[in-house]
Amino acid sequence: MNKIVLLGRLAADPEIKYAPNGTAVARFTLAVSRENDRDKADFFYCTAFGKLAQSLSDYCQKGRQVLLDGRVEINVVPDQQTNGKKTYVNVIVNSCEFLAKPQQQGELINSFNSQESNKQNQQPTNNRQQQYQQNMDSFKQNGQPY
Repeated sequence: MNKIVLLGRLAADPEIKYAPNGTAVARFTLAVSRENDRDKADFFYCTAFGKLAQSLSDYCQKGRQVLLDGRVEINVVPDQQTNGKKTYVNVIVNSCEFLAKPQQQGELINSFNSQESNKQNQQPTNNRQQQYQQNMDSFKQNGQPY
């Protein structure tokens, strides 16, 4: 079975074109963070067709987080410069969920300001969390739930 599921952010706005029969074709690159090293990402070339392609073009832009599933397509073509072959890996998207929008600079500042103002209100919440944890600990025996 050839199936891939990716969670990542668009590296650029999707590029949309139309086939001669009128079918929308959207191409985009998806940046996917590595599990063990969040500072590094792998980039996947993706292609969507039809209504999904149109929706990606209409509602997604660089930085938008998406969850997609599809299949991997590998194309080998002659390379004129080296007289060898070039291999292209592409993800053909079957479905896509649009998740978090990219934050704008103003949203980042507002988010930071609201976090700072909420720090004063966290003390009662922390006390409730400690009480909850103590209650949950009473349901454990030797560190294990029984």
